[in-house]
Amino acid sequence: MVNKLTHKLLGNLSALFLTASLAGAYFFGGYLGLLLAVPPSNASPVWPAAGIALAAILLFHKKAIPGIFLGALLAQFYSFGDFSTSEKFLATSATSTLAAVGSCAQAIFGAFLIDRHVGPRDPLLDDDKILRFLVLGGPVSCVVAPSIGIATLYLQGFISGADFPLSWAIWWVGDAIGVVIFTPLMLIVLARSDSPWRMRRRSVALPLIILSSLVVLLFQYGQRLESA
Repeated sequence: MVNKLTHKLLGNLSALFLTASLAGAYFFGGYLGLLLAVPPSNASPVWPAAGIALAAILLFHKKAIPGIFLGALLAQFYSFGDFSTSEKFLATSATSTLAAVGSCAQAIFGAFLIDRHVGPRDPLLDDDKILRFLVLGGPVSCVVAPSIGIATLYLQGFISGADFPLSWAIWWVGDAIGVVIFTPLMLIVLARSDSPWRMRRRSVALPLIILSSLVVLLFQYGQRLESA
C-alpha cells in the first residue's frame, strides 16, 4: 500500500514538474516572440513558442497539453491582458483563453500530421521525411492558431477587418518559422543520449541558433529604423 502511494505521489510530482517546465519554456518562447510583435494584433514574425509546443507534443504526447496550454495562456495574458476595468478583463481573458486553445490545437494537429505521414519518433535521416516534417509541422499545421487567434481578436474588436489579412499572415509566418527553427532545437536538447538527434548538435543546432539570432537582430533593427 505504501509503495503504491509513493509511486502515485512520485508520478504526480513528475507530472507537475513537466507541466511547470513546459509552461515556463512556452512562456519564455512567447516572451522572445513578443519582442518582435507587430500591433495591433501583437502577432510576431518569429514565434519560438510554436516550435516548443510541437516538440513537446511529439516527445510527451498528451502529458504535454496542460503545460503548453498554461504557458500559452500566460503568454497571451502578457500580450493582451488589460485589468483596467472588469469588462476589459473579461474580454482579454476570453481572447487569451481562445488563443491558448488555438496554440494547443495547432501543436496537436502538427504532431498528428507528422506521426501519420512521417512516422512516430522517426530519426529523420531521409531528405524526403525531413521536408515532410518541416512542411507539415510548419506551414501546413500553423494555419490553426492564427485562424482562431485572429478571428477572436476581430470579433472582440481588437483589430479591424482591414487589419485581418496582414495580421493573420504575420501570425502564420511567425508560427511556421518558430516550428522550422525551434522544434529541431528542442528535439536535440531533449533527446536521449542514444538518440540520433544528439549527434546533430553541431550540424543542426548551431546553424539554427545562428540563423534565429540573425533573424531576431534583423527584425529589431528594422523596427528601430521604422520608429526613427
